Amino acid sequence: MYNEPFEMLMQTLAGVYRSYYELVEIDESYLDRVHVVIVADGYEKLEEDFLVKCEKAGIINEFKTKRWRTVETRPGCDTPSHVFKNLNFINEKSMNDKKRIYGTNNIVHTFSRRVRYSEFMNAFTTEEQHGLEIDGYSINDFLVGSSRMGRVKQKNFYHIPLPLHFAIKHRNQGKIESHKWFFKGFCEYMNPKYAQILDCGSIPLWKSISRLVMHMEVFPQVGG
Repeated sequence: MYNEPFEMLMQTLAGVYRSYYELVEIDESYLDRVHVVIVADGYEKLEEDFLVKCEKAGIINEFKTKRWRTVETRPGCDTPSHVFKNLNFINEKSMNDKKRIYGTNNIVHTFSRRVRYSEFMNAFTTEEQHGLEIDGYSINDFLVGSSRMGRVKQKNFYHIPLPLHFAIKHRNQGKIESHKWFFKGFCEYMNPKYAQILDCGSIPLWKSISRLVMHMEVFPQVGG
């Protein structure tokens, strides 16, 4: 993500959580085998309202990053915003040399915890919750419902927490560098069998990711 509003991130995550419930329903061994990594391209582009809602949802602890931040007023903006200081241990020169072709002169501030989707709703007023819709459903109905309009059936998986890692890059350095953090950072460490990249705002609908995973389970030669 870059600087999309919190509501857009929640709609994307609703599709991801829905896909997780579907995988667990197909095969219970998928429980706790799925992780979500959110890579935000730079702290200073995130709006203050976004950070406040992340705090309410429990996916960020602003206190942990205060020592790295300074408060500035951007040109043409009356509201002060948090901007990250230059860190003296970050090499200003590019690290993409022959020895470190996957290197980066950046760091990320990462917050990790297991989150139930219902906890995200703490960041919204009741009126705001009613305004969140996907495919004609409210967010809650989308998470437990059927792909046929008007049919909503309760599922047992709604309260399953999902491990979520919220990684905010210290500097804005573009999408390709965000992919480096995901593949050469998180994936290198976690060694997943499958990896799915989504832009913030893209919403996985009914059985999209779960069927893709099941297809690759049955036909292991499929690349993606």
